[in-house]
Amino acid sequence: MTTATAKVQAEKQYSSKLVFRPVTSEKEYLWQRLFWGSSGAVLLLTLFLSLGSGMNGDDFFQNHYSDKILSFYSSMGQDTSCFNVDRGVIKIYGGLFELTAASINQTLGYENTDWNYHHVRHLLNALFGVVAMIFTGLFAKQLGGWRAGCLAIWFIFLSPRF
Repeated sequence: MTTATAKVQAEKQYSSKLVFRPVTSEKEYLWQRLFWGSSGAVLLLTLFLSLGSGMNGDDFFQNHYSDKILSFYSSMGQDTSCFNVDRGVIKIYGGLFELTAASINQTLGYENTDWNYHHVRHLLNALFGVVAMIFTGLFAKQLGGWRAGCLAIWFIFLSPRF
């Protein structure tokens, strides 16, 4: 067996089993454009709507925890108060979101009492949500094409529990 043949066989053995179909028709191309246009519309709508949302019941605990987790990382692990949270079990959820929000708020100079402090958290939450919606649409696209992806992104955007 030559090295070229061995290379071709190795590529066949480890190639993806997923079918990535190229866009083959005008109609499919239109659905692809509608999907990305819908993604942009969902992004703008979600960001706009997030600025109109008020504080929820968890904001007090999450804001407090985000300050503590930022202190933990900025002190190189010396401040361990983030592991001793008074109420709730937020410490077991991971702190990526809280750390990111606290870092942005500290960089922009917002205090816990500023409305902009909460706007940063709500905008960041909206961005995380839009990324999840887009990936849901892309997953549906893999299953049923661009039309299914476009429908999925609007269905998940319009579902109240998401």
